[in-house]
Order: sequence, then C-alpha cells, then structure tokens
Amino acid sequence: MHAFWPLTLVSLLPAQQLVVDVWPGITGMGPPQWEQVARDGRGGLLLTGNDGIHGRELFVVSRSGLAAILDLRPGSLGSNPGVFWSGDDVVFVSALDATGTGRLWRMDPTTHALVVVSTAVESPDERLVRTGDSWVFRGRDLAHGAELWRTDGTAPGTYLVRDIEPGGWIDGSPRRFASSGQRAMFAQLTFLTVPWITDGMTATRLASSSLNNPSSFLALASHWLFVAGTPAAGYELWTSDETPLGTHMLVEVNPGAATGVVSELVRLGAGALFLGDGPGLGIEPWWSDGTASGTRLVADVNPGPASSCVLGITGLVPAGDGVWMTLTDGVHGTEPWFTNGTAAGTFMPADICPGSGASIRPFVTNAAPPMYAVGLDRTIVFVADTGTTGNEIWVSDGTAAGTFPLNEILPGLASAEPRDFLRVGPNVFFTADDGIHGRELWALPTAATKAAVTETVSPPCTGGLPHPQITSQSTPRVGNQAFAIGVAGALANSFAGLFASFDVQEQQFGGCTLWPETTGMFAATMTDGNGVASLSVPIPALPFLAGVQLWLQWGIVRSGGPMLGLVDPSDALFVQIGK
Repeated sequence: MHAFWPLTLVSLLPAQQLVVDVWPGITGMGPPQWEQVARDGRGGLLLTGNDGIHGRELFVVSRSGLAAILDLRPGSLGSNPGVFWSGDDVVFVSALDATGTGRLWRMDPTTHALVVVSTAVESPDERLVRTGDSWVFRGRDLAHGAELWRTDGTAPGTYLVRDIEPGGWIDGSPRRFASSGQRAMFAQLTFLTVPWITDGMTATRLASSSLNNPSSFLALASHWLFVAGTPAAGYELWTSDETPLGTHMLVEVNPGAATGVVSELVRLGAGALFLGDGPGLGIEPWWSDGTASGTRLVADVNPGPASSCVLGITGLVPAGDGVWMTLTDGVHGTEPWFTNGTAAGTFMPADICPGSGASIRPFVTNAAPPMYAVGLDRTIVFVADTGTTGNEIWVSDGTAAGTFPLNEILPGLASAEPRDFLRVGPNVFFTADDGIHGRELWALPTAATKAAVTETVSPPCTGGLPHPQITSQSTPRVGNQAFAIGVAGALANSFAGLFASFDVQEQQFGGCTLWPETTGMFAATMTDGNGVASLSVPIPALPFLAGVQLWLQWGIVRSGGPMLGLVDPSDALFVQIGK
C-alpha cells in the first residue's frame, strides 16, 4: 500500500476557543459533572446545561460547534439529565420525563432520538457498567427501593437482578460500579458496607462482615483489587477472586490501625498504582501486581518521613505507559509528576512555578486538579498557576520541551478555572469562565497538543445493523513504520477498500455514512477466510507530521450490502499522529 502522507504542512486551528454560549451573558450554563459529559458515538459531544429558558437539559454539540437542545421535559423546569453510558454504539441517559418522573432513556447515536427503555424502573444515579451483553446499575422502584438492576437496552431485558435489602423500606444502595467486561464489582452502602460481584444475572456478596467504605474496584487479569478499611487495620489494599473465601486484605502498607492507602487505584501495566502512607515514608506512590510480594514503594519522592502528596489534590491520571500525579519533592512546590512504575521513571518534567512555589493548588470545586490524558501517549492537558496567571491550561508530553502553556482564557491573576475535559475526535472540550460569558463550553483542537490519538466513530448505518469493525494496530506516532489499519467481522474472501482523507465529510448513501472525503485516498486488499484484513500505513520519521489528522473507513464488497446494495461499510476511525 502506498503511504498516505503528503509533503505539506497541515494548518492548525486556534489553540482554544469558545464553542457555544448556552446561557448568554455572565451567568453561564452551570458546570457539568463527569457523569453528564459524554461522546455521542459519532464524533459529537453530549452535555447538560441550562440556557435560562428550558431549565437543565441535554445538549448535543457537533464537531463544528453547533449545539442543539433535546428538550425532554418541556417548560422551564428541565429534565436534569445525566449521561450514564456512552460506548459500543450505545448511549444511555438518565432524565425526568414530561411528568417529572425519572426514567432511563436510550439514545440513537445517529439521529439523537431518545426513547424510554422501561417504565418499570426510575432513573439510575450512577454510571451503568457492562456485564457481557448487558449493563448493571442502581435503579429504584416503589416495591424495592434502590437496588441492583440490569438492562440490555430493551424493556423485556430491563429488570431487577437482586433485592439486596428485601422490601422497599431499606435500600440495598449498590454504588461504585466497576467492570471487567463480563462481570462487575460494586459496594453495598447501607447498614452493611460490603463488596459484591455480579454477572448481570445473579449477584454474590463477597464479605460476611461489614468493611469500611469499600471502593476503587479495579479488575486485573485473574482477580480484583480494591480499597477497604477495618478498625484494626485502617484503609488498606484488598483482593478478590470473585468468591467470598478469596476476598481478603492483600497487604498492610501501614501495619496497625493507621491507614496505608490514601488514594484511588489506577491501572498501570499489569497492576495498580496508588498513593500509600508507609512507616517512615509519608505518602508516596506505590504499585501492586495484585500479590503481597509484588506490592512495593515506587519512589520516595520527598525523602524521609515527609509526604510528597498534599491531601486534597491526589488525582492520578493514567496516560500512555505511566501515570501522572501531583507531588512535591520538598524542594519544589506541588507540580505535575510522571511515573512508569519505577524509581528511575518517576520525574517532574518541568518546574512550572519556579522554586518552592506550587503550580498545582487545591481547587474549590474539585477534589483533584483537572488533568486529562489526550490520547494514547503521555500527553496531557492540565490546569496550573505560575503565580502570575491564575489557573489556566497547560500541555505536557512528559518532557521539559514539551511542557508549555496555552493562551490565557482570563488574562492576569484571575483564573478561568478550566475543567470537565473530554476529548471527542479532533477536539478536547472543557468548560471555563472567561469573565464575560460565565462558565461555558470551550474547545481545544487536539492538533495543538500533537498527541497520538485514535477514536472509533460509529455506527455507519441507521438501525444498528452489524458492521465490520475498523482497528488501529500499534500507536500512530512519527517514525512508526509498523503502523497499520485493520478490519474484522467482514465478509470472508472479499474485496476490501480503505478510504482515507485529511478531513471528514460525512456523505450519506441511503442510510449509511461515508466519513472520509470521496476525493481522498484509497487502497485495497482482500479479507481472509475469517473476514479479517490489514493494510500497512508506515509513518515516516518526519517531525512536521506530528498533529496531522486522518479519517479512515473500510468498505467491504458484498452483494446486498446496506450501502448502495454493494458495500458493507465499517465504522470510521479518527487518527492523529503523535510526536
């Protein structure tokens, strides 16, 4: 296959810009929460906001910045929606209907039409998580209270899984759901506070006695890690093999009644990174592979008993081959740090507020400072204060040269307080207050960060038809000669064409969409006996390619295919080449 890359520079959009003024004037739309900001599956953004007329409602924002309101509860009261699942061509929304009753809705990602999944259950108030071909959630009805429910997106497939506390007087109160893909762990938070496991059909309690605040469930290859407390041991690291006998404390980072684990668990490699308070060490980064012998201190960043972590700003953000943290080494103030899980790979890329000053400070509205991984590599956008700028947006790829500020949204010492970051296709959306419009929606083009990015855009055809799946093979970065684009789930032994362009056009052919421009590039191959194919797209070692963007999509020849009666289109893939 011929390489796609032209020998011309791609012009970059402005660093950041206001997308839409939902509520004109200084009032602002009101801040969304993470549960209320999501992708729509086709390169757009879903968020809640208040325009001052309709109350708090759901908005759909396209890649071009056009916003449309979905007024689920006509009038000024608003439906108070939250987006509780977005992925796998499915979007679930929790919102009030016209009568003011909370409902679980399902959105068609192509048309954005919303329908009530089932009237048997009221709105969930936490994210749904996947269990095989269904999702589980905390739902409520009059007969049972708040209990464990599941849904497959249909009314018959939406029902109560387990009445944890029988009857409607006491809620079973399942919370903090986390998924391994096939099963989910959650915490019961009533008189008993214990972990549970469910496959979406049944549920099993994993502890016979109450624990303190079980949380931060993380699935590893063969077992789970989580954090829980007991009066005798404080909060420590626990493990579960999904059976009651196999659920127990793994290790005491801080022996005795003192707490040893003071943060959430985040995935790093084959294990979990967390902040631990070890004897004589203070709070420092730790890592565990899920065994007692494999639980260790990563680095004593602030040597001796002093802590490197200031409680209240303990956010841990996985990015690429490591995790970003906010730490101090006792010489510099609290700054962004990166670790790959080793002492040698734990470092501060840049001293943003020079000397002992802290660039990362406690945020009034967030327990952790806003920090967001843009793509597949180490690149993040984060919020920092140089001491002369207020809290504004910075970018870092983990190097001193690659750590830099963007233009101030609110110039001077005042802070725009950017937060609620979410990347959708070629933009990182966020909310900020520029002192003129109130807190509104802004966008930062990903090209300005030069991060390596891939994102699937789906579905290709209306009606939720099965379709071939496009895949990226390895990370799209400058000099990666092994980069390739694959397809799976296609017709066996068939002609397969790969379309690509540097912009998205979204041309309609019947009920199907071709995202790349027809005047773009084309290459072809054949699928094998399993309906799989791959084309090599080597990326030259040319620095100016960093930030270049592509839209790609397969077309598989099949008689009777949904596109023009001849072609099975795959979902599309957005790719940005990283440094």
